[in-house]
Amino acid sequence: PAALPELLGRITGYINARFAEDCSEKTLCDKFFISRSTLLRLFAKYLGVTPSKYLLSLRLSEAKSRLEKGESVQSVCYACGFSDYSHFIATFKKRFGITPYRYARSLQ
Repeated sequence: PAALPELLGRITGYINARFAEDCSEKTLCDKFFISRSTLLRLFAKYLGVTPSKYLLSLRLSEAKSRLEKGESVQSVCYACGFSDYSHFIATFKKRFGITPYRYARSLQ
């Protein structure tokens, strides 16, 4: 049992460092030699979210931070690991209640 949180720390560290890359459940399972059910159980028990929700929150948080620094919406979209521009806008709006463009404009 003591090794599980350490493993989760390594997994979240990997995701935090590579959030813009492929951090799918399959990739994580292959990288850390664990089953999908073990991965999901670790995240649910210790973080209360799925790996994909953890990754999405990280990407959106980074996107918000980059927009605050003045980066363009399009560059932020791809730098944060979103492959579809319209999906990024919709996801950002759903999470924060405002489009990325309007969020960036509101800071000026």
